[in-house]
Amino acid sequence: MNSRLLQEKLASKAASARVQRLAEGQLKPEEIITELYLASFARKPTDEELKIATAPFIGEGATRRTATEDVLWSLMNSAEFVFNH
Repeated sequence: MNSRLLQEKLASKAASARVQRLAEGQLKPEEIITELYLASFARKPTDEELKIATAPFIGEGATRRTATEDVLWSLMNSAEFVFNH
């Protein structure tokens, strides 16, 4: 989904925005990913999904903010999300 409105919501710096709250919080990357999976798919990630989704948090130049946005953007563009929502 290539939506300017969706991108603006993901990039929102509002204190109530999920990405902002998670990026500024104290949760470990694995806990952030689990929360995003629960919010997007109403399930926890598998071990393999967790491993893959952790990569954006440890990449060169990664920040908690960019990694959280990237993971959520990926989940929202997945077939599982599109077909269930």
